[in-house]
Amino acid sequence: MIYVGTFSKVLFPSLRIGYLVLPHDLVNHFVAAKSISDRHVASLEQAALTEFLTEGHFTAHLRRMRKIYSERQYLLLEVAEKYWQQFMTVEASFGGLLMLGKLRQGLDDVEVSIRAAERGVRLRPLSPLYLEEPAQHGFLLGFAAYSEKEMAIAAKRLLEPRHQCDTARRGLSRSPLRRESTRNGG
Repeated sequence: MIYVGTFSKVLFPSLRIGYLVLPHDLVNHFVAAKSISDRHVASLEQAALTEFLTEGHFTAHLRRMRKIYSERQYLLLEVAEKYWQQFMTVEASFGGLLMLGKLRQGLDDVEVSIRAAERGVRLRPLSPLYLEEPAQHGFLLGFAAYSEKEMAIAAKRLLEPRHQCDTARRGLSRSPLRRESTRNGG
């Protein structure tokens, strides 16, 4: 089995140091491939990272960040329950830094994300990621980089697009928040 990872995600993006965990019999092949494809090595950064790892700082960092991310995930779940339960359900994540928010039937995630962006809230719609219909409409919700206050502000800003979605759903408006299949009776 081969494991591939990067310290960019768990420490900081500009570090740009990755790693491979390989079976012993593949090490020489990968070293040869690396020397052919890329001769540059970030020696200073690798030396600093080695010291960081061997002194146990990385393990302490991971422990601290897991606690922080767990707390932020819980905060986002609370915010979702308080502000979004009428139009979206949010599921807890047991790994990673994103949660899944599923929109109610008939709401278009792309249009909601456009309206949210107009209010300073960036959402990642799910439906464009689907290759085949029916696509799930919802969002990938990040929680790692935001404080409780920032989450609450964003949640309140989303209420305006929600009301526009509800108006469109009831047929009181020609708003583009309704999906084509809903408008065309399909």
